[in-house]
Amino acid sequence: MGGADFYGGDVAGTPTFNHDFDLAGFGQQGGEQHTIGNSRGFIVAPANGTLNANAEYLLTAHNGAANSAVTTNLGTGGVVQRWNRTWYIDKTTPGTLDADLTFDFSEGINGQFPQNKDNYVLLRLNTGTGNYDVVTSIASGDKTLSGDQITFRVTDTDLIDGVYTLGTLNLTTSPVTGVSNRTWYSYQSGNWNDPLAWTLDGGITPLFVNPGNEIPGITDNVVVTSGRTITMNVNNVQINSMQVIGTLDVAATTGHNFVTISGNGRIRLSGSTDNFPAGSTTSFADNSIGGTVEFYGTGKSLTSSRTYNNVEIAMTGTSDQVTMLANQTLNGNLTINNGIFRINDNVTLANLTITIFGNVTVNANGGIRVGNTATTTRHEFNLHGNFANDGGTAYFTNRTAADFTNDDTSGFADFNTINPTRDQSVLCNGETRFSRIEINKGLTNTYKTTISASQVSFFNLFGRANFSVDAAQLTTN
Repeated sequence: MGGADFYGGDVAGTPTFNHDFDLAGFGQQGGEQHTIGNSRGFIVAPANGTLNANAEYLLTAHNGAANSAVTTNLGTGGVVQRWNRTWYIDKTTPGTLDADLTFDFSEGINGQFPQNKDNYVLLRLNTGTGNYDVVTSIASGDKTLSGDQITFRVTDTDLIDGVYTLGTLNLTTSPVTGVSNRTWYSYQSGNWNDPLAWTLDGGITPLFVNPGNEIPGITDNVVVTSGRTITMNVNNVQINSMQVIGTLDVAATTGHNFVTISGNGRIRLSGSTDNFPAGSTTSFADNSIGGTVEFYGTGKSLTSSRTYNNVEIAMTGTSDQVTMLANQTLNGNLTINNGIFRINDNVTLANLTITIFGNVTVNANGGIRVGNTATTTRHEFNLHGNFANDGGTAYFTNRTAADFTNDDTSGFADFNTINPTRDQSVLCNGETRFSRIEINKGLTNTYKTTISASQVSFFNLFGRANFSVDAAQLTTN
């Protein structure tokens, strides 16, 4: 360096005082370049080809403080946690100089894996307030996650001499110490076992970051991002958590355990078996923040009792069936677009219950059926929302004509509108056959159920209706 002092990071009486530990940097002199410097977990390197002149340097050193996650001296930009150790950057350039500033979690703070890059921010000391403010001009596309490192690409305009450190906007999901589990994000649509489908960069503008050519492992978290479809093409996948914002197509694969399942996206399932992945679905089944389960293919049996949010039936053919063989709860809507939703099969002698807190829609190519068990198998179809048969067929009994004096002995489902806090409607714009209808709106007559049909033949009530009533007629619902 020709005897010149290019670093001013240890000036008494200024915020740079004592920033003289592990001095490192990059630069060019005499046509020779040194292109990387590592100051105990803070790595600097030139960017955008801007290291191109002699006497051009970027030097950095830290203050020697023991590193930890702290919440002191937090300035503007929404930062909630930062590294305690700070680095002074001294830039010397006759032109412009951009740089990549990298924080290494394992080396810098004995940490683990950084998470969502958009939660991490570069902080610079505001010498006027003594607090660390967010360098707000760094876009998502200029942040990169790679293993245990996060990198900020900083342009010459923002790369001013000063004291810097790392901060986060979310200490729960993206603490500055990292977490033990890596989080994989869908980079593009593809098969589960294709490394090209996965990135460690979860930003709004993700980069492809998969240096080990890997796929998610048993301790990892997975996020299927919006607009992407990941197709399971292998069985028995185990991970730490699954968040579905886009689409996860389980197809006909089986044996998966995701531990926890969340998100407002779509999980698609085909094949004949009940292959919904194992794991807590409290969040995914939540009516406010949950997602949708879609059944497709040529036939499926639901043999486990489950709670979903929205369910859609989209079978290959109009006669292909999803058969419910265990109790089900839907916190959202049931939509039958193509195919048949059948309650019970023709063999099992079990009384089943499906409870739907949202609406039911049967579209033109859809239908509802009840298994014909040749015995008095009585199911419950409990509805808290509205029912609309929009041109399909909905048969809650196997009878084809009314029999008001005899019990239904071929399997049927009571159709129950039971929301005590709102009106409900039953709209029959396609042939609808009921055995029995129960209207239970609570202890007052405030709310009602309205039943209407666009044609007389679309509303059919075929069940027994000659029951005697020993007590006086009730005056309330």
